[in-house]
Amino acid sequence: MHPLKAERVPTPTIKDVARASGVSYKTVSRVINGEGPVRDESRWRVAAAIAATGYHPHPGARSMRLGRVHALRLLMKTGTDRFLLNPFQDDVVAGVVDTAARLGYAVMIELAGRPHHPDAALGLTERRVDGTVLLDSQTPCYLATQLAATGAPAVVIANRDLEPPLSWIHTDFCGGAEQLVNHLLALGHRRFAHITDNPSFLSTTERRRGYEQALLAAGITPDPGLIIRAGQLRHEGDQATERLLATGAPFTAIVCVNDLTALGAIDCLRRHGRNVPADVSVTGYDDIYLAQYTTPPLTTVRIPWYEMGAAATELLIGLVEGAKTDPEGHEIPVSLRLRGTTAPAKDSAALN
Repeated sequence: MHPLKAERVPTPTIKDVARASGVSYKTVSRVINGEGPVRDESRWRVAAAIAATGYHPHPGARSMRLGRVHALRLLMKTGTDRFLLNPFQDDVVAGVVDTAARLGYAVMIELAGRPHHPDAALGLTERRVDGTVLLDSQTPCYLATQLAATGAPAVVIANRDLEPPLSWIHTDFCGGAEQLVNHLLALGHRRFAHITDNPSFLSTTERRRGYEQALLAAGITPDPGLIIRAGQLRHEGDQATERLLATGAPFTAIVCVNDLTALGAIDCLRRHGRNVPADVSVTGYDDIYLAQYTTPPLTTVRIPWYEMGAAATELLIGLVEGAKTDPEGHEIPVSLRLRGTTAPAKDSAALN
């Protein structure tokens, strides 16, 4: 042998394990794949032989036998060409990827609904994946309908009560908005504005419903003139607040559809000489990582996006591996984060 050439060590095979354990090839296969009845003594002998020989099952061969590739898809509904433009999406991705990796699955990320990229060209049945996690709050959720038609395992985040039914992970968008409004009511606020978003999103309509329900329960009729539709980004919150101020209507609090629009609202109020929170209290929604580091830190509602991504992935893998069969849904609770952008109400008449 050449002095610089290392001798190649043969890779242990399942036959080596069978010889070392003194059981049949088929018995070793049943132990490795968890199939069929095997005596405890034989199972122990196979485990000892695997440890002694250093044998490792080939994941590709096992996937072929099981008809799986150990890969999932995270399909995300978006309205822009920019990936992860809204920070909450990063939490969803992290929850999905971390959980999938822990359970032995890879993740392919795909965007739907981008400009110049027709959804009809998605080819949902052509992807080589075992199942799909769909992040899409739009109603009707036609992507969920397409996924259901394929018959492949799928779980939807931020949408529920789908027809045909699919498994889902949701949170209490309505209840979170009620908590925010009740917090502001306890501070003496009675003139509220609301910056909302596209009403085709279930998450948006549920937040507005919570806002209106809490006001009505307090005997306050929501003022439609103080409800401004924006988008989901910071500059859109700024623009919506400009329109709100242009109405001339008095208000002491703005309840925003998410944290980014809340940050935009604060930018606009400061530009117009309004102090937050002394003159106007502002609340967000989502509790993105920036929320606690703004000046002042943002009062908001924490949506457990990471936990929702993780729960959806665990549920999907259960469907893929046959541990679960029927569609099921889970709602993960939200929590209020009280910080520095809310304070006792100032006389609204003094703001005009």
